[in-house]
Amino acid sequence: NLTLAGNLTDEVLKEELTTEPGWKQVDLLGWVDRQQVVETMEKSVAGLSLYYPTATNYYAIPTKMFEYMMAGIPVIASNLPYESEIISKHHCGICVDPFSPEQIAEAMNWILDNPKEAEQMGLNGRRAVETEYNWKTEELKLLSLYRDLLNSAK
Repeated sequence: NLTLAGNLTDEVLKEELTTEPGWKQVDLLGWVDRQQVVETMEKSVAGLSLYYPTATNYYAIPTKMFEYMMAGIPVIASNLPYESEIISKHHCGICVDPFSPEQIAEAMNWILDNPKEAEQMGLNGRRAVETEYNWKTEELKLLSLYRDLLNSAK
C-alpha cells in the first residue's frame, strides 16, 4: 500500500485519482501532526520525495528527504542535481525520473524485493544525517558565511 500524508486540495485531481483502480491501495491520511508523521515513517519501508524539475525545485533539497533519511528508510527521489548527489554519495536511496511511473514502480519493487540492501540504504541515510546534514555542521557553515560577508563589507 501507499500511504500519503497531506491534503489533496485540487478537487479535479482528487476525483481523477480516486476513480483509478489502484486507489484502493492508497491510504490518504490528510493533514497529520508531527507525531503521526513519525509513526507513519516507522511503519514505512521507503519514503517518496518526487518533485518535477521546475525552476523552484531544480536546485532545492526537500526537507522530507532528510526526514526519511533520519527515520532510517531509503529514499526514492527525483533525479534532480542535489538530490542525486546526496543519494549517490551516501547510497541511501534510488533516484528516478519523476515523470516515469515505470521507474518509480521499479524503484519501489526493488526496495521490496531487496530488504537487506534497502535496510542498509536506510542506515546509510541515517548516518549521513547524524554526521553531515544537521544543525551542528550547518551552523559552522552559516557562521563562516557570515564572517566572510562581514569581512568583505569592510
